[in-house]
Formats: sequence, C-alpha cells, structure tokens
Amino acid sequence: MFARTSIRPLLTCVIAVAVLMSGAYPLPIAHGAPLDSPNPQSSVIDRVDEIRAGDPEVDDDFAADTDFWTTSYDGTTAGYYKAGAYHISIDTDNLVAWETGDLTAGDFVAEVEVSHYDGPLINEGGLLFRYVDSANFYLFSVSSDGYFVVKKLVDGEWVTLVEWTESDAANTGSRSANYLTVLAEGEQLAFFINDELVAEVADDSFSEGAVALVAGTLDEYEVDIAFDNFALWSLDAASGPITGLPGRRTPDLPAQRSQDDQSLTVEERIEAIRSDEPAFYEDFSVDSGEWDSESSDETFYDFADDVFYINVLPVDWVSYSQTDYVYSDFLAEADTYHSFGPTAVEYGLYFRNTDGDNYYYFGISANGHFNFWKRIDAEWIEILPWAPSDALETGEGAYNRMGVLANGAQLTLLANDVVLAEVEDDSIAAGALGVFVRTYEEEDVEIAFDNVEVWDISTPEGAEPAQPAAVDQPSVAEIEGRFFDILMTEPAISDDFRVDTGDWSVNSSDDVTIEFLRRSLHISVDSADWITWSLYPTDLTDFLAEADVQVITSPLDGNYGIVFRFLDSDNFYVFRISPRGTFSLMKKVDGEWTTLTNWTASVAIDTSEGAINRISVLAEGPQLAVLINDEVVAQATDADIAEGQVGLAAGVYAEPGLEVAFDNVEIWDLTQ
Repeated sequence: MFARTSIRPLLTCVIAVAVLMSGAYPLPIAHGAPLDSPNPQSSVIDRVDEIRAGDPEVDDDFAADTDFWTTSYDGTTAGYYKAGAYHISIDTDNLVAWETGDLTAGDFVAEVEVSHYDGPLINEGGLLFRYVDSANFYLFSVSSDGYFVVKKLVDGEWVTLVEWTESDAANTGSRSANYLTVLAEGEQLAFFINDELVAEVADDSFSEGAVALVAGTLDEYEVDIAFDNFALWSLDAASGPITGLPGRRTPDLPAQRSQDDQSLTVEERIEAIRSDEPAFYEDFSVDSGEWDSESSDETFYDFADDVFYINVLPVDWVSYSQTDYVYSDFLAEADTYHSFGPTAVEYGLYFRNTDGDNYYYFGISANGHFNFWKRIDAEWIEILPWAPSDALETGEGAYNRMGVLANGAQLTLLANDVVLAEVEDDSIAAGALGVFVRTYEEEDVEIAFDNVEVWDISTPEGAEPAQPAAVDQPSVAEIEGRFFDILMTEPAISDDFRVDTGDWSVNSSDDVTIEFLRRSLHISVDSADWITWSLYPTDLTDFLAEADVQVITSPLDGNYGIVFRFLDSDNFYVFRISPRGTFSLMKKVDGEWTTLTNWTASVAIDTSEGAINRISVLAEGPQLAVLINDEVVAQATDADIAEGQVGLAAGVYAEPGLEVAFDNVEIWDLTQ
C-alpha cells in the first residue's frame, strides 16, 4: 500500500471559464483540530438526513452537457462529459484540478458520486468547497484504494485537517464508486463516505465560496475520475446565494426537412425508410419455413435461442440460405453474431440473386474488414477489395448489424448504422436476398443471424407510389418539441434512489433479485427466458417517463427498460434496449406478445463499458414514442391499453446473468 506523507509538493490548477492557474504549495505536518462538538455523532447524521429529506436547490445527473460545468483541455488536464457523467482527467503527477461551475454557497450539504474511470487507484476525487480563489478553499477527497483526506489552502499554504486515512466505508478498485457528502454549517464541517460519517472538523477559515468537483494525482498519473448525481442543499440563503443553477436539457431542435427533399443524406434517407413498417421481418423465434435450412455434411443449420445458426465445417467453403421473396429496390438489415470458431472468416448478405450464378455479395469478417463482390454468369468480379473499418466489432462474439440500401444502380453498404461504402453498378436489377457464411484456411465456424428486416422501396412501372397509412402520427420534430416542453416543467414523480422510499416493488426470488444498492435500483435476472419488473404504485394514462440505466453485467441478449400502462403480467407495454445497441417496443395483451417496433440497432445507444443511457417513453392517448438519450428512435399508434402503472424492467433470453442499475427516474403526469 502506498504510504501517504504529509509533506509533498502539490501543484494546483483550475479548470474554469478557460482560465488555468497553477502554483506549488508544500503540505505541512500539522493537523487541524478535530471538532469538539457538544453534539454526538448521531446528531450530525440526523442533521444531514433531515436536510436531504428536502428537495435540493441543485440536482445534476450529468445526463447531458448543460453548459454549467466547463469542458476544456489545456494539454495536462481535461473536463468533459462521457456516458452520463462529468470527467476530470489529469496527465501529469502531483496535480489537483477542479471545476467550479460558477456555483456559490455558504452553509450547505453537498454530495456527489465519485468513480474511478481509468488510471492508477492511488488518486483522489471529491469536493472542493468554500472556494474563495485559487489560494483559499477547503478540499475533501477519497482515493480508489480506500483512503480519504481533508485539507485547506490558506493564502497559498496547505494545511491538513485530516491526514490521509484508510476507511472501510470506501469502495475500492477499478471502476469503484463512492458517494461523498459534506455538511458545512458555520465552523462545523462533517464528511461522509457512502453515508458513513468518517470525520468532523471545526474550522472558520472560510465562511462561503464556490463548490467544485475535484480530482488529483499523486506519484502516478493519467488518472480519469468520473462524477455523477451531484446535489446541493442550501441551509441559509443569507450566507451566500446559489448561482448558475444547472438546468436540465436545452432544447436544440433540428430544422424540419421534407423526406422527399433531394438534399437528404443517405443516413436521413435510411431513417425515413425505417419510419415505415418493413415488408418482411424475421426474428427466428421459430422456424417459419421461409429459409433454406437443410443441413449436410458440410453445413449445419439450426433455429435455436431465437436466432438462426449457420455452422460451416470444412475449410474453403461457403454456405447460403435465402427466402423466395424477390426485391429490386430495398433497404435490408440483419443482425450478425460471431458465435464461435476462427475470426478470419467471412459472412454477411447477398442480394438480387437471380439463379445462383448472378448476385451481389457483401461480406464482413470478425477481424474488422469488409468487401463487396458480384457474381455474373458464374464469374466472380471484385467491386470493393477487403478494407478495414472501425465501425465493425471484432473478435469472437462480435455483434454487427449489417445493411444494404439498393436503389437502382446506387448500392450502399452499412454496418452498425455507419455507411461503409457507396457504389454504382447496374449489372443485376432484382432478385432474392439471403445470408451466407464462408471459411478460408480454418474450419468449423458458426455465425448467428437475427432480426432480418426488408423495406421494399421499389415502385412497379406505371403504378402510383404507395400512400402512407391513414394514421395521423406526429413528426419526429413535433415529438421532440413536445418532449422538451415537458422537460421544462416539474415532474410529478422523481426518485434518485438515495433512499428506499417504499414506493417501488422489490420482490425477489430464486430467479430475480431487486434491491437498492449504491443509491440506485438494481435488477438481476438469474434464470433464462425471464423478464421481471419493479413497479411504481400510481396508475397513469398520459405521461412522460424517464430513467437512467447502466449495465453491470449482461449476456449478449440481455435487455432492460421501461414497462408502462401495466395492468397485470399479461397486459402491458415494454420498451427495452440491449448491450448490443438495439431496442424494441412490444406489448403483451391477454398473454400474447405483439411487436410494435422490431429489435433495431441505434447509434443513439451508448454501448461502451459502464455507459449510462437515459431512456424515455412519451405516451399520449394512442400515440407512443420512445427516446434514447433525448433522441426519438421510434413511435407507434396503439390503443389496446389506455392506462396502468409505470415500472423498470429487465430480462434475458437464452442466457441468465443480467444485472442492471436504474437511477434518476422522473415521471410527468400529462393529465394534470
């Protein structure tokens, strides 16, 4: 264990309003005096609990950049937003950096979740408060190896109030998170780690000043500390105003554009096509009989675990499967999974297949490359050679959603909503679509396919273009405008899970565990083919509901989200996302499942490790819209269930072992 010393040079810098200040300050040997309070510890704890029972003046979950906290980089330190948190990173040793956010308070309770994101565990992160200037303030921080410290800087001279002290209250290790709380009331200063009182100090050097997020390095550098769930309660308005309150999200609505505007980008064209129901959809929940699937000595086909497996056994072999449907102009997409075997293989989509000797062939490999060929009169012709792409996931278990947009001679290849290439070729006008797997020098590979969707965008000669369905659905821009208008009002229900209010159902069993843990609601699913939920007791008709969700552990087919208009276990809607970056909207009516929006990949979902995604459901009458990180990803019109409870849901298909954490639930009752 690294031994802290009370004499150490420490550089100090400020990240605020693009002004950086630094200086070297030696740490003294002397301690500050511990608080000789007439009140026992329990009175301090009760005092903090009493304050936190009220609504904080400042409450920031860092779900979006509100411009309240500065983002900047000066070559050594950086402040930035990522995955629903605010980060401070430091690229040199023996340095502390802070972000004040123009927030001033005198007597207050402040708390924040401090997490190790990257770098050495010997670090510090916490709160800086009663900041007068860069040479006068208090500092309370914790390290990721289980120590905490309380210091003050007075006229540029460091004074240690509480030496680096090991505490069992602190969580330790990579990606560990600790909730820090500071009570500052007059000269009384009290410090908590994960709701446990760890120190009290009496000091009257500063009576008010800024409150800031702070991170630091010691002998090791390249540390990255993440901050979340910041809250501040003011105790005396006269002791110093709170300024610059962080707002929620600032509406930034895109300009409306007609879908037949010739200036549409490829991405916008694809989104416009996806807004309609696909002409063909296959989720492989059963063998529909649509696909060629007769196994042989070389290839084993199998429908299992709600996917379609193709297992190719010999080397240098290609196996295909297709339906009998013929398309000319279309958008086609399919999920692909590298199940097992060598990664130097090829798999993907072939299309406009006329007779087995004439078709286009779009393939990817599990080592991050793609290519594009055509076969004309049994001759292979290369259109695009193998090329790397950062858009492709790699390695065993890699998931990629592949797509092809074919519009006349214009052929666009996609992976994970990224355009890989656009080419022009008019060799083949129409044909069947299918999937394939090919081995090269290594044998025995298995690839899984799922969620094949085809939108037919062709118009037969002489025919009128298809008319839209007679459903008066709002535009995406209208939904976003309505969404942001609601966000500017106070929610009827708000729960950050700092405490168990008793409102949410937390019934656990051998199959699931629902519990309050680390100031969030955790749902674990330990049995295959299982979905569970935690419900809020109020029935709602029209509402906006939002929640942050973070994956702790999950199989590839884990899913989690919001149930709503829940009447009973056989009647409800559910909106879910997955760690693969896909989402769906479904309903269950009288025990029967119906898909409103198929599992679809979306770049709106942050799939990085530890990412927090904010998911939202807007329900007004039969109009249902779902959003991910403030982006409308789907809407539906359905009137089967008019009202019911709202809840948080998690489920798995073939593989158990899911744990997700929900936080910062807000619900607006739109009938009030």
